[in-house]
Amino acid sequence: MRHNDTDTERHSNTDTERHNHTATQKYRNTEIQKYRNTETQVQNDDSRHHCLVRTVIAFAHGSIAVSLIVEYELRTPILKSAAQAAEKLQIEELYGSQAGTTKLLFWAFGDDFAAFEDALESDQTIENYTTLESVGDRNLYGVTLTDEAATKLTYPLAAEYNVALIDITVSDETVVSARVPSRDVLLEYRERCLEKGVGFQVRRMYHEHEAETKQYGLTEHQREALQTALDRGYFDVPRAATLSEVSDELGISDQALSARLRRGQANLLWHTIADDPT
Repeated sequence: MRHNDTDTERHSNTDTERHNHTATQKYRNTEIQKYRNTETQVQNDDSRHHCLVRTVIAFAHGSIAVSLIVEYELRTPILKSAAQAAEKLQIEELYGSQAGTTKLLFWAFGDDFAAFEDALESDQTIENYTTLESVGDRNLYGVTLTDEAATKLTYPLAAEYNVALIDITVSDETVVSARVPSRDVLLEYRERCLEKGVGFQVRRMYHEHEAETKQYGLTEHQREALQTALDRGYFDVPRAATLSEVSDELGISDQALSARLRRGQANLLWHTIADDPT
């Protein structure tokens, strides 16, 4: 197996916390950009095309757009072996390279990353890996999947059926949360996954509006993110807390928190300033 090591520079203890965060973000963005520079354009006939996993897909329910949220387990071998050496893996992104390979970016949570990287070395679904960032109890990794493992991916099917993947966590099981246009589409999507030899079990289903709060159009997650950021002083000038500190408290990635804050602020503006007749 080919192994690419990435050195993660740590700043001295005399540096300020903000300087540490800024330098880490610059380093991380540089390394991730190296991956994204190889990303291919989406092609309809490409079995490994890049799925925009954060796309919001809703379907018409009467006169109101309502999303069906589905939580399900996928019985897939991808990262299954390596995941046993970590508390959990949180998938961030999948994309294809110009060379035709498939890559995943994910966070690994735990306290023994040497053992986890040994597990990555022996995982038969991984061609090689790169360590992109180390932050407390989690590391960000980029891995290239083997050709055989890539055939087990369900992302292309998700794109075909307009299934928007919200969250993917790998531990003892691979658990996915997704927005699905309808129950009929869910059944067809499940059937296609089974045809690929990927087990599929639905855990629960609910309509997105059932999880939303009524005030200012905020979802519960957006409200929680905004409230926590406010309480920690993230919106203060100067800031009393960094994005990473707030995301750590919420137990989500920096990217996920940033997205929730942006969407939450947009909803607040649309339901306050935008609606103000003055």
